[in-house]
Amino acid sequence: MLGLVSRLLSQSLRSTLTFSSQSGFHSTAKVNRWYRHFFQKKVVEPPKEVDLFPNDWEHKLYEPFLPHTVRFCVQQSPSFQNLDDRAKKMFTYQFRSKHVEFTDQLHTKLKEFGYHPSDVSVGAQVIRMTMKIRFKKKMLQEHPRNKTLRASTRALINDRVRMLRLLRATNLSEFNRLTKALEITGFRHPDPFDLPETNPIVERKKAVRADCFQLRLTKLANLKVDLAASEQTFYERKQKRMNKMLQDLASLQQNESGDGNMEDAKLMLENLFQEVIKERQSEVLSGPEQDALSWYANEAVQRERYAVLQAEKAQRQLRRKR
Repeated sequence: MLGLVSRLLSQSLRSTLTFSSQSGFHSTAKVNRWYRHFFQKKVVEPPKEVDLFPNDWEHKLYEPFLPHTVRFCVQQSPSFQNLDDRAKKMFTYQFRSKHVEFTDQLHTKLKEFGYHPSDVSVGAQVIRMTMKIRFKKKMLQEHPRNKTLRASTRALINDRVRMLRLLRATNLSEFNRLTKALEITGFRHPDPFDLPETNPIVERKKAVRADCFQLRLTKLANLKVDLAASEQTFYERKQKRMNKMLQDLASLQQNESGDGNMEDAKLMLENLFQEVIKERQSEVLSGPEQDALSWYANEAVQRERYAVLQAEKAQRQLRRKR
């Protein structure tokens, strides 16, 4: 009997506790209900780190077209003028995505600088990267907490640094033209020897490098002085050898024919020099000419080998069929 009473009491207590907990769970009168923070407005806090890109030398942002601007490719169509204002409004940028608008601006910028939209040269890639950087920095102002966008912008800026170095090394005039037009004014080519001056080790290295450079200049100046001093002696010695050769050639002609003329000997010596020059030119140019024609010779050998392999393969197939 006592066990039955205790069992009934425990069941009643469990039911009352469950009812009270469910009523508290669904009660709207409580201030600290569990879903209250979902209805609170989120306060967007700007990131603590400032978007400072060390290798970014231009701070011009992307400027989108006005919403009522019609696409340039549509304006060139002859049937566009026959449409009414409501239909023309469908071809404005307010009905186009940001990607289409950015692509149109990029193509316009490339044509403005004399490049085709499909050009993949170094100058076109610099323009394309600059437009993408401006667009990404504009998006960063709208979404300052997007870490992926910030990292991609920083990576794109570093890629443009390498592309600018390549353009500066290959086409300096085009580099100056594009940097001036795109307002990339703070570009500085990094000097690998531009080291800090506070370290004593660095100061000693700079002093040693300056001494080596000065010693190099001194040796070069001494070499120029020695060359200028020995130049006259060299030409005099060469003139003596030439005169001796002419005299020997004239005496040889006199012994053979009985009359020796210095002018004839000189003409004969010049003809001999021309023949020697032609022989040396042919010897020097024979290597490159053979290399230029070696591809055709190798191709003929490969074709013969391929024909032999095909003939052997055909013979094996015939043996299998037998």
